[in-house]
Amino acid sequence: MHASWQFSSSFTPFSYNFTTITIQEIPLEAVWQIRHEFMWPERDTSFVRIPEDAQAKHLGVVVANQVVSIISLFDTPEGLQFRKFATLTSEQGKG
Repeated sequence: MHASWQFSSSFTPFSYNFTTITIQEIPLEAVWQIRHEFMWPERDTSFVRIPEDAQAKHLGVVVANQVVSIISLFDTPEGLQFRKFATLTSEQGKG
């Protein structure tokens, strides 16, 4: 049995207003800022820095020219490892 699709003649197209987001490599300063704000706000800012940061790739989700989410990729003998994934509280739960 095949489904039959019917649209009424009163069907009105609609549109969505999408925000442009990009994923791009970001500077360590932005990574450390979000880690501190989201993961360890009660700790000193030096706490969010780890020695391996200098060798890692750091990617961020950028919305309206603001970094809202970050992830750090570390190259290990077993392969790439995702670590220190954080999203600003104001941007969580948006899909």
